[in-house]
Amino acid sequence: MYLSTRRHLIKGVAGTLAFSAIARPVLANVAPHADAIGVGLRYFQDQVAVQKTLCAELTAAIASGDQEAAELAYEFSRAPYEQIEVHAGAFEDIDFAIDARPYAVDGGETSDDFRGFHKIEALIYRDHDLSAALPFAQALEASVDELSTALGETERFSATQFMDGMVSLSEEVAAKKISSEEETWSDLSLIIFRHNFMGIQSQLAGFKPALGAKSQTLADEADLVFAQAQETLEPFFRGPRVTRYSDVRAAERGAIGRSAYAIRDVVQNARDALEIA
Repeated sequence: MYLSTRRHLIKGVAGTLAFSAIARPVLANVAPHADAIGVGLRYFQDQVAVQKTLCAELTAAIASGDQEAAELAYEFSRAPYEQIEVHAGAFEDIDFAIDARPYAVDGGETSDDFRGFHKIEALIYRDHDLSAALPFAQALEASVDELSTALGETERFSATQFMDGMVSLSEEVAAKKISSEEETWSDLSLIIFRHNFMGIQSQLAGFKPALGAKSQTLADEADLVFAQAQETLEPFFRGPRVTRYSDVRAAERGAIGRSAYAIRDVVQNARDALEIA
């Protein structure tokens, strides 16, 4: 089962992975849109369990001293958190520990506070220094444990926070990540884009019954926008390994950026229709 999940993470089979948790029953709650919030958090709780396994495999691969195994394990490890990142604003300290890039840290790479995926990325791909990467991989596992706890603390989340996170992440893809700053050394930014989109889609899914009741046209439009975004990325995931972002042409990058803005707009339209401030 895990190997199948891992293939979905890398190949990006969106329909299978993105809605695996949605059929579960959700307990009634008096909070606004509580059912939708429950659907989204259940899905991400499943994703963080996958993330734990992948991070343990990353640590083991780094400890083995095998450069190729470490690179492959890093590639596999990136997808789940890039979906969960939708809610980074609800656990900013944990997000910093897992996914901060050097420009977000005073002192950049020279700071002891720089850690997480991007520290490990630089040590593996740029420096080929697996010994130096090992303690950071072990620390990453501890941060993912903290993330698992945070995703169970429902008081952190609200319909407003859900919408803020979806809008913010979709715009970040188009306005910043498309520049390739996301995976500078591994060249794996396409995995990031695909799973950011999947994460946003999974969190909007719980709102679809209410949205359909307001406007089926808008609900259908949301489905179409997400499908088109994944179609834009699909050609880059057809080989045994994802296409390196440096091989993506300017026009293709532009199409990805437009897809991200289209996702932002449809989420904002859904937010307005549902009157979520």
